Amino acid sequence: MEELLRRVKNQLQKWPAFDEADKIVLAVSGGVDSMVLLHLMHQIVQLKDYQHKELIVAHFNHQLRLESTAEAQMVKDYALACGCIYYSQTWKEPSQTNTEALARQARYTFFANVLKASQAQVLMTAHHLNDVAETFLMRMIRGTSLKGSQGIQSSYERILTTEDKQVVFTQMLRPLVQIPKDKLYAYAQDYKVPFAEDASNHTDKHFRNRIRHQMIPWMEAENPQFLQNILGIQEQLQHSYQTHFADYLQMEPNLLMYSQQIQGWILYIPNFLALPEAKLKTYLSIFFEERLINDLPTYAKETVESVEQLMKNHWDPNARISLGSDWVAIRQYDYLRIMPMASQAKLADQVMLPIEQVNTWLVLSDHERLGLFERSQITGKMMKEATGKLAVNLVDERKIKGFYLRHRQQGDKMRLGIRQGQAYHKKINRIMIDAKIPRDERTQTWLLCDANDQIIWCIPKVISQLYRDIQTDTITHVFLYQNDYDQADTKTFEGLLNNRLPLEG
Repeated sequence: MEELLRRVKNQLQKWPAFDEADKIVLAVSGGVDSMVLLHLMHQIVQLKDYQHKELIVAHFNHQLRLESTAEAQMVKDYALACGCIYYSQTWKEPSQTNTEALARQARYTFFANVLKASQAQVLMTAHHLNDVAETFLMRMIRGTSLKGSQGIQSSYERILTTEDKQVVFTQMLRPLVQIPKDKLYAYAQDYKVPFAEDASNHTDKHFRNRIRHQMIPWMEAENPQFLQNILGIQEQLQHSYQTHFADYLQMEPNLLMYSQQIQGWILYIPNFLALPEAKLKTYLSIFFEERLINDLPTYAKETVESVEQLMKNHWDPNARISLGSDWVAIRQYDYLRIMPMASQAKLADQVMLPIEQVNTWLVLSDHERLGLFERSQITGKMMKEATGKLAVNLVDERKIKGFYLRHRQQGDKMRLGIRQGQAYHKKINRIMIDAKIPRDERTQTWLLCDANDQIIWCIPKVISQLYRDIQTDTITHVFLYQNDYDQADTKTFEGLLNNRLPLEG
């Protein structure tokens, strides 16, 4: 069985996280797989190159079987005999419903506590090749997401949460994923490694057991390489997802943002629709799996498809759908808000549109649009057709962030000038009256605000003194507002750039 020790050692050497770690938490249940892992790791840290590494055994007693207490004692005795630090916790109130999922959640919360207390950098589990195949088949039968199709990964970074809601980052390592379970039994027998056998593993009451006892033996009879083939498929799917996820992360700032105001997400529809169809579907799936999963843990494939159709729905630019778990998706022209229903109630009378894109029109209604454009990108035609203009100096790129549009709120004021050395402000309601904006249009008039929440433009007529009288030679960007524009022209901004004219002062 020296071969097994060599294979595990070679696997560990491929992982920089293991090389850099000086403290490693081993999740040990007492079963043959985790007890063999403990024995193997104990042998490895005796080697010259690894003697500085410290092993920490973490055992979670689920209290679901009469033998649980005796098994916990067995793990403790063996861990201490190996010179390991030992942590344990008992599930005080085991759930009788949804037991598997809740037990897993409680177990990983305990692991997070141990990682935080020990300051360990790595969490190691004993998942093996049979686990890989069983999990893959279970997910294929039940249905899974793009991310879920990866199955059990051998190495990845994971975020865990402690009992007191502290976030812990750890590297998950699973050095046994290429080892079939029969090899682990043989190793335990040869090296007299104690382990506990869960009697429920031999019944077909649970779905995983039916996969284990009925499907996998049948498939191995058809092809003895079945387990290795499943592992190969899994690895290809993992590489594919990781590639897509890396591409998505590069694109994400152009596609969406998190909003503290709505406690949810704002998606920019034109940039999603500009993607090839396959990327649109892939990126939406990744968004649900990587960003929404905590809030919508049980979303269905149809939910993602409904959001996609909401984006593509050109005949109703103001629509909404329920996503379940008290979350909604609300479209408002070019923006799609995905947020809790509670946030929707708070914002029922308020629309807030962030200016996230430069050189792009933001559609405000059936007849209005506004955009922030670089001076060099503006044509004479655009200037001529603009209903309103606001020139700004944004030499510092960081200043571009933070502009947003909203409607009037009670008590709104705008700074209009300086009187006797003091800033002079005027109520927006009075400004609108003086600007002869009809009463029925005042609630729908857009106000442009900056990152400091200062109202800088009552569109299209009144500009704050803060942004007025800017010198022509210092202008870097211009806000352009159009009313009664040609909607067919909305998506063809690039075509307007061919005949650029100097910006008029």
